[in-house]
Amino acid sequence: MNPHSDSRPGHGHGPGHGHHSADIDWDVMAAHLENGGELQLPVLHRTADRLGELLGPGAEVRRILDIGSGPGVMTCVLAEAFAGAETVAVDGAPVLLERTSARAERLGLGGRVTVRHAELPGVPVVEDWPAMLRRAGLTGVGGFTYLLDLPAPLGGTARTFLHAQLTRLRENASDLLTADDLGTLDVLLDPEAEQGILHRPDAFLLSATTVFTGVRAADDERRAR
Repeated sequence: MNPHSDSRPGHGHGPGHGHHSADIDWDVMAAHLENGGELQLPVLHRTADRLGELLGPGAEVRRILDIGSGPGVMTCVLAEAFAGAETVAVDGAPVLLERTSARAERLGLGGRVTVRHAELPGVPVVEDWPAMLRRAGLTGVGGFTYLLDLPAPLGGTARTFLHAQLTRLRENASDLLTADDLGTLDVLLDPEAEQGILHRPDAFLLSATTVFTGVRAADDERRAR
């Protein structure tokens, strides 16, 4: 499974995962990623249900690896959906793995969710995902997309998330933006401004998440080839 999120929020960008970098304040980033993941919970639950449908009735799922798990929101969704499986969260940021363990404990999943620290290499994506899955030996390759549509006026959690997204944009892309764009961002980020993202009544969040799937042949099938 490989999820992609293409978000179109009002005056902002949607959920995304930062790269593991020494320049990132992971305590701040962890809270932001978990907040974004919780906003996506309706989509994540639908995704887990769809994966179960693709596996078919009676399929035995013994182990789930969530590679690049972040703060473990999807990890715990998968653990809930596949109650008979051990679910392993793998990430390169220890603070995110700590969040995963804490979340699993809060949800009563601590006995089935484990974490593993691993430095995950950056992989530039040139080839399309279905082709890469087929090249890796997977069959039945396909995909599906779910939308998260939070209309205006947004609640406080979504506004806080968008404010954090816009703050990251202001910090990371300021050299690429015009003075007018920077001025607009400053207004949107002003916590007191009526036109700011924390208060304006027209702010919304629209996010599209696409998941690509494939099936690995069973061990006996691979040996027979």
